[in-house]
Amino acid sequence: MNLFGRGPIPQMFYPAIVWGSPSRTLDFDEPAALVRTARKPIRGQNIAASGAMETVFERFEVTALLAWRHLPTDLLADIETYFADWGAKGEQSVLTLDRFDTCAGQREYDSFNTYFSKAELMNDPWDPQRSTLSAPVLYTLELLFRQGV
Repeated sequence: MNLFGRGPIPQMFYPAIVWGSPSRTLDFDEPAALVRTARKPIRGQNIAASGAMETVFERFEVTALLAWRHLPTDLLADIETYFADWGAKGEQSVLTLDRFDTCAGQREYDSFNTYFSKAELMNDPWDPQRSTLSAPVLYTLELLFRQGV
C-alpha cells in the first residue's frame, strides 16, 4: 500500500534496492515521480602539437536518476540507513526499476533489462527536502545510480 492507500498504479515505477551482506531489500511503496536514464560516452582525447586529435573511446557510462515528490518519514529513514551503511561508501547494489512489473513493455528501459545488477549510488551529499509544511511530513528526494563494473 502506498501513501494514498492504493495498490500499485499501472505505468508507474516502484523501485527496489537489494544491498548489504547479508542482503537486505529496500522496497519503495511510493512510485518514482521521475525515472531518467542517460548514456554518456567515456573517452579520452589527445591533441598533438600539429593539431591532430586522437580520440580513444572507452565505454558508455549508463546512469539512472530516480526522483520522488512525496516520501514518508519512515521510508526516508530506511533510505538514509542504506545511504549511510552502503551507498555512500561506493558499494554496489542491485537496482530494480519496477519490482511490481506495472510497466511491462515500456520500451525505453528494455535495453537495461529494467535494472542495474551492479548499481553504484552517486549522490553526494545526502539531501532530502521537506516537500510539505503540514502533516503528514513528506520529503522529496533524488537518487542517482550508475552501472558499476
